Amino acid sequence: IYRGEVPHRDFFQFYPPMAAYVQALFFKLFSPTIFAVRMLGTFYGILLLAASYLLYRRFISNPLHMALGLLPLVIWGGGIWQFGSHHWLVDILQVFGMLILLESMETSSVKLAVISGALFGLGAFTLQDQGGYAVIGLAALSLFVQKKERKIFLCAVLSSGASFLLLCLPLVFTAGIPKLYGDWISFPLHNYTKPSGNKLVLSQVARGFLSNWDLGVMTS
Repeated sequence: IYRGEVPHRDFFQFYPPMAAYVQALFFKLFSPTIFAVRMLGTFYGILLLAASYLLYRRFISNPLHMALGLLPLVIWGGGIWQFGSHHWLVDILQVFGMLILLESMETSSVKLAVISGALFGLGAFTLQDQGGYAVIGLAALSLFVQKKERKIFLCAVLSSGASFLLLCLPLVFTAGIPKLYGDWISFPLHNYTKPSGNKLVLSQVARGFLSNWDLGVMTS
C-alpha cells in the first residue's frame, strides 16, 4: 500500500485493509522502518489501555479491582505491542464505540449513536468476523431494549453498515465483489477456521500468554 498497490487487486489478504492503511500512514509519516512499526504498536497499546480504563471505570470503583482488570492487557501485550496488529485496532475501535454508545444511551443523543456506529463499521473493515459479530450483536440487542434505547441501537447499526459499505466501495471498483467475497469470506471459512487450525492457534495463544505472564511476574 505504501508503494501504491491496491489490496485484493495487487496482493492477497484475507481480512479488510483498515489496519494496513494505518500502517501505511505511519510509513508515510516516519518512513518504512522498524521504528514506524514499533511506534504504531506502542500507539495501539496506549489507546487500548486508555479505552479499557475509561470503560472499566464506568462499572468498577475500586482502583485495585480496576488494576487487576487492566493487568492482563499489559502482560499479554508486552510481548507483541512492538508491532501494530489488526486485532489491537479492532479492539480499540470497538471499545471506544461501546463508550460512545453508552454515552448516547444516557443522553439520548442520535449524533453520538451515529459516531458509535461508524466506529463499529471501521472495526468490521479492520477484521470482518469480530467486527461483523459486534454489529450483529447490536442489532440483536435492539430487540430487547426499551423503545427509547432501541432508536439509539438502530441508529448505531445503520451507521455501522453505512460506514462499512462506504469504505468497501473503492475496493468494489478496483478488485470486484467476487474477489472480496473470496478473500474475506470463502478463504477464511475453508482454509483458516478448520477445527485443527483452531486447536493449534488456541494452544499457541495459551503458551504465549503463560510465557508473557511468567515474564511479567518476574519483572514485577
